[in-house]
Amino acid sequence: MNGRDAAGLSPFEAFATLRHLRVTMKQLRLLLGFVIASAKARSSP
Repeated sequence: MNGRDAAGLSPFEAFATLRHLRVTMKQLRLLLGFVIASAKARSSP
């Protein structure tokens, strides 16, 4: 990490990391919702 520790993030880097995390969480939630919905559909008679 170019000679700086994690606490030395620039505001832009911190913002980009936060955005990336939010997008990842959104994708995980969508995926989880899809898996749960398909499991429910499969278990219904």
